[in-house]
Parts: sequence; structure tokens; C-alpha cells
Amino acid sequence: MDPEYQRTGTVRPKSDLYAFGIIVLQLLAAQPPNGLLFKFKNAISNGSLYDILDKSIPDWALAGTEEMAQMALKCSELRCRDRLDLETEVLPFLKKLADMEDGTLRIQRNSIQPPNHYSCPILQEVMEDPYIAADGFTYEHRAIKAWLERYGLSPVTKLRLQHKVLIQNHTLRSTIKDWRSRATSSSG
Repeated sequence: MDPEYQRTGTVRPKSDLYAFGIIVLQLLAAQPPNGLLFKFKNAISNGSLYDILDKSIPDWALAGTEEMAQMALKCSELRCRDRLDLETEVLPFLKKLADMEDGTLRIQRNSIQPPNHYSCPILQEVMEDPYIAADGFTYEHRAIKAWLERYGLSPVTKLRLQHKVLIQNHTLRSTIKDWRSRATSSSG
């Protein structure tokens, strides 16, 4: 329940956002609400988010999951005025997620399925701008860049990376672009 409502007895437009944020955290962790705000804040700051996520889901897309957890934490701020705005911040974020899912479903409905190596190990979606990291794996550029800013380990092997230099994978980018054009033309 909204702590500001408990304190003042006044329901505000952002009171429901608090409950929404807590529910999202509960869904991510598959845990009761008690202490979740503290657990998620610590896990994100320590780089151990994966450790508190629902274990029944083995293949979390960590970058997107962390973005979702951050949004939920901002919705669950103690003071209403510190919470996100539903119309300008939360709904656009949720629309972006829905659009990504719609795009994924459209591609899956086509007869041309992407090879596994077209998908980013972090985002678990087909890459648009693939880059090779020091571990030899290819990742979506924005995902691996964000990952490297937070962690010094490989997202795949969990071993320490020798360096943070990224090299654009032109061949894979061209191949994915060709696959996308064939997938689009076969669906139209």
C-alpha cells in the first residue's frame, strides 16, 4: 500500500503507481512484497540482479529486465512527487515493450526463422548493430556497451574480460539485414 496514503490518508493519482511498481518487482522475483524494494536496489547497485530474479525463468534478458526493475523502483518511490509520471514515462515505456514483443511475434509468424546467432545473448532479440566483445561473442552494441559500463565480466561465460574494446561485426550485420528484408517481403 502507498506509504504516503498510509501516512496522510489521501489518495493521489500516483498512489496506484506505487502498487504497480511493487507488483512488477513481485513478478520479476516471484516473491512476496516485503523487502523487495531494498532487495532490488541492492541487487542493481551490486550488479547481482540475476540472483534475485525468478529462478523458474532460466533465460532472463538482463538488460531489459534491469530497465523494467529500474522503472518499477521509480514507480515505488516513497513520496508521490518522486514517482514517475504515468502518461509521459510509464505508458511510453510499456508501449515500447509491447512494440518489441509485436515485432518479435511478427517475425516468429513468418516461415523464415532467424538463426540463433542473430540474437544478442544479453537482450535475446535479433541484433541490429552487432559488435564483437573480448570474449569472442557478438552482442547488440547498445546492450554490450551498457553491460561493460556496469560489469567487467563476459555476459556469456561470466569470466573477466581482458579488455573492453568492441569491434563492429559488419558481416553479421549485413547477413541480418538481408534476413530481415527476406522476412519482411515474405510476410507482405
